[in-house]
Amino acid sequence: MFSFSKRRMRLGRVKKVQLAESVQGYKSPLRTIKRADNSSSEAPVAATSYSDEHDFQPSSGNSENWMVVSVGGDKPAPRFNHAAAAIGNKMIVVGGESSNGLLDDVQVLNFDTFTWSTASSKVYLSPSSLPLKIPSWKGHCLVSWGKKVLLVGGKTDPCSDRVSVWAFDTDSECWSLMDAKGDLPVSRNGHTVVRASSVLILFGGEDSKKRKLNDLHMFDLKSSTWLPLNCTGTRPCARSHHVATLFDDKILFVFGGSGKNKTLNDLYSLDFETMVWSRIKIRGFHPSPRAGSCGVLCGTKWYITGGGSRKKRHAETLVFDILKVEWSVENISSQSSITSNKGFSLVLLKHKDKDFLVAFGGTKKDPSNQVGAFIVDKNKSESPTHPQTTSKKNPGRLLFGKRSSPSAAITSDESVKASSQRLIDSVARQKLASAIEEHGGSGRRSLSDIAFGDHRNPSSGNVSLRKQFSTEEEYRAVIEPTKCSEDEVSLPRVYILS
Repeated sequence: MFSFSKRRMRLGRVKKVQLAESVQGYKSPLRTIKRADNSSSEAPVAATSYSDEHDFQPSSGNSENWMVVSVGGDKPAPRFNHAAAAIGNKMIVVGGESSNGLLDDVQVLNFDTFTWSTASSKVYLSPSSLPLKIPSWKGHCLVSWGKKVLLVGGKTDPCSDRVSVWAFDTDSECWSLMDAKGDLPVSRNGHTVVRASSVLILFGGEDSKKRKLNDLHMFDLKSSTWLPLNCTGTRPCARSHHVATLFDDKILFVFGGSGKNKTLNDLYSLDFETMVWSRIKIRGFHPSPRAGSCGVLCGTKWYITGGGSRKKRHAETLVFDILKVEWSVENISSQSSITSNKGFSLVLLKHKDKDFLVAFGGTKKDPSNQVGAFIVDKNKSESPTHPQTTSKKNPGRLLFGKRSSPSAAITSDESVKASSQRLIDSVARQKLASAIEEHGGSGRRSLSDIAFGDHRNPSSGNVSLRKQFSTEEEYRAVIEPTKCSEDEVSLPRVYILS
């Protein structure tokens, strides 16, 4: 299905890039590297100066390759098994593992000026009003929420027996520990966390005894309450170091990871309106097993890169088309690429009018602090304006709704098929194209609405998360705090100690 030249598969290709408009005394932050095999292919030449106004453009008009980004400022210590999240045009990096042990720092990369800076605060005020030093982390998750980044779980020093949720305010550069209540998940690393409005969803990972997990938990940010979620259907097996994403605040996707005895390449979806897991089985190209990959969602395309098994690392960048239910290879990189590292991070950032996958760090023989970038083709990633037209042209390729072609199917029992068919009607299909839009304007119910909204419409017929509560009192205890706005969330007050 995919044909690549042996030369490209062996070496990968990194295009030389240049500024669209030359600036006196300025070189592009994207640099070329001479290859050890003396091939004529060029990869990104070191930049020695920086400008507040950068605008780089691939010289060939082709943006299909990973590029090395030269950055200024106070570069962070090389690391791996850290976590990163995007706030505006900034990449926030927290913790990780270095040659000297675990890290507790916060590093910020400004993607407008291509400069690093270090956040100053390393203390927080606990719920008991005691100022304490933040722990060191690795294998944690970092999720953006307004001007804050939320850190969930991971291996810490000192260690903890339960998952904790921390908030870092990027304006004040202060940490706070959220006073969580409810059924707190057991501590873990290698898990995934996604956010829908003011709700976090945690899946899987590995506990302190190295046991693989496949439990599912919800954390309501407005009430700071954990809730275990019970679902039906074909649930993924226990795993860690998988990737996950949330599409349209309604459907969770989980891919790959490290299982109990093998590396995985299976793909699952969970519909939060029906609370039903389904295994997605695709005929045609399918990625090889891999764990430790990184992924970001851009429109209706899920970009997944890196990862591997005990035998091999995979440097290629894959794309899963959610609407077409189809895998493809976006890029094949050499083993010298940042995407062949173990434990690197990946975020989606914008520069001018372009979207970039931005990778940082990881390790091969030694930890790295390199930054790599990949230009996302917007024409490939944007949702179609009228998905019904797409459905008519290729009605069998949609994951949601009826299929007329056997080329893509979801393996599940009859009750799962019936639930999915009942859920996806013509209106829902129209709204599928509105991925990544504001929740209030999409016309679809978000995950937080599903979780806490069915008390307003008890005749909806959908399986609500309300049923997960054992008593009406427990349900109301979580519902009532959700009346406050997202900006009014009560977090412990934080002071910086001199």
